[in-house]
Amino acid sequence: MTLQDATRRLSALALMAAGTFGAADAASAQVPLKAALGLKPKQADVPYDTPTAEQMKQTKIEQRRFPQGSGYIVIGPDGQTLRELVDTTKDDKLNEFRFFQLGLETYREVDTNGDGRADGYRWFNTAGTRWGVDENRDAKIDRWKRLSAEEATREAVAALATADVARMQAVLFDARDAKALGMSDDLAAQVLARSGNVEKQMQDALASKRIDKRTRWERFDSAMLMPILVPAESGRADRDMLAYENVTAIARTGSDDVFLNVGEVIQVGDVFKLTRVPQPLDTTQQVVTDAGLLVQPPSGLVGAAPSDFPPAMRKLVDRLQALDGDRPQVGDGREAMVKYNVERAKLLQQIVDAAPNDALRTQFQQQRIDGIAAAALLNAYPNPLETMQELEGDVSDEFKPYVTYRRIQVEYSKRAGAAEADEQADVQAWYLSEIEKFIRKYPKSDDAADAIWQLGSALEMQGETKKATDWYNAGAKGFPNSIPGQKAAGAVRRIGLKGDTMELSGELVGGGTLDLDQYRGKVVAVAFWTTWAAPFNQQLPELLELRKEYAGNGFEVVGVNIDPAGSPVAQYMEEQKIGFPVLDGNAGSQAQGSDSEIARRFGIIQLPTYFLLDRRGKVVSNASSIEELQNLVPKLLLKK
Repeated sequence: MTLQDATRRLSALALMAAGTFGAADAASAQVPLKAALGLKPKQADVPYDTPTAEQMKQTKIEQRRFPQGSGYIVIGPDGQTLRELVDTTKDDKLNEFRFFQLGLETYREVDTNGDGRADGYRWFNTAGTRWGVDENRDAKIDRWKRLSAEEATREAVAALATADVARMQAVLFDARDAKALGMSDDLAAQVLARSGNVEKQMQDALASKRIDKRTRWERFDSAMLMPILVPAESGRADRDMLAYENVTAIARTGSDDVFLNVGEVIQVGDVFKLTRVPQPLDTTQQVVTDAGLLVQPPSGLVGAAPSDFPPAMRKLVDRLQALDGDRPQVGDGREAMVKYNVERAKLLQQIVDAAPNDALRTQFQQQRIDGIAAAALLNAYPNPLETMQELEGDVSDEFKPYVTYRRIQVEYSKRAGAAEADEQADVQAWYLSEIEKFIRKYPKSDDAADAIWQLGSALEMQGETKKATDWYNAGAKGFPNSIPGQKAAGAVRRIGLKGDTMELSGELVGGGTLDLDQYRGKVVAVAFWTTWAAPFNQQLPELLELRKEYAGNGFEVVGVNIDPAGSPVAQYMEEQKIGFPVLDGNAGSQAQGSDSEIARRFGIIQLPTYFLLDRRGKVVSNASSIEELQNLVPKLLLKK
């Protein structure tokens, strides 16, 4: 049934009942109920509830006044709203059709000009934030009024899966976006060069044979903990610019995971735009991630204008800009990436040598170190360890900790890559020894907090809880305002939690709130999890079976999801039939995922992490396995 047909049928009944809005007689009510539930969303990815044939007997439709107008509401057997059909223009024509899941509106189709065809599509609540405009009313979205960074990558994956060029173009940065931000001509040219030639970019992506019509977006990931904000005062645009750098989209084709290099995502108004078509990554090889155009100042300089450079340095910086503007793209191969990274490192060294003061030398040297270290970890730089060791000996004492920490990471990667399976333990021991030496030598360095967290969590995973706790305490006391320091404090709390009550409350996925205290009198397993953690996916059937077996005896599971924001958590819960309550780990937290406030509070280092509480709310185990839960739950239930 089309929207136009439904509008005619439903509006006819609305006119007959105008002014009464009482209960329609049974014969009349059957017509709008069937028509209302016969409406199907024009967009494919809409989560909404539809009653079964049996539930239809207890489903009803009522005329209703709404704050925006009048129309109909369809109510399911449990009293939850299923549909709302509303006339907001007061012209006796229904122009908004709203779909609900679990009592929350998830999607709405809007007819703004009264021709009976939808021209606006909006998603709400657990379905996300999207707001699309269909200018020619062909049920395809031509432009976006609101789109998050996560949803932009989701749209791009869907465009690739359906080979839909127009759908891809709707989420790509274009000249209108550059104009809206007031981008400088130079920066706009660089960004638009990446987002152009859409057909060719899509062909390259699809040539991998890893994306087809089965491909579905799973989640958004970024190498950055939070977006960057480039102020208008930087001279790069007339307005502040918000962006994510080094974005990766994780998708799935059948049973295979697909990782796509998205690169930089820039906000224009309420819409995030991609700067290029995502390209599948070959996870059997290491590939250099994208270099963002916004996150680095022009020429990589902080604190001085390029016009102030000495002439020789100015020429070198211009060459660097040209090199970065023509850097290899994903798919160009490792040799091209190696050549680019070597040339860039040499050029940066020449800039360092030409810099007129220590501040500039430090800035460009740090950029050189970061580039070499990143390329080395991704197998895209020749003899990186030797280069890092030379630099470690050449830089000033003030800069040496920065180089040393990155040299350790590069050397560890090289050792681990060359070691046989029976040698990996020795490589790990070497790495922990080096990290400990670094902490003791540079206890106040910028990287010390992260190093302490790495050392403490590795020791705990090895079963050396006492040593781990000592290091956690050092990180918590020495760096209380850093994320690693707060994680360390949380780990101390978690380790010492046995025998105490566990304070846990917050917002639930799908709406509502939960406080662990409300489960006093029950045995409770608290599970920290993510949709992507393979051990949790493997153990989930056993956890659900355990809950099913003992729920009637006073057992409950409370989940804490710490996926990054934008992940399809609600969809995953529906697919896996997760019926236990799940706290949204990102709610009320600026940082996301494993860095969210709730994950930091308990210093979570592995997933899943289970806590088991007795009927008094006391923690019986703060490091349970699924096997321990299966063993302890029936025993605890016997205790009153």
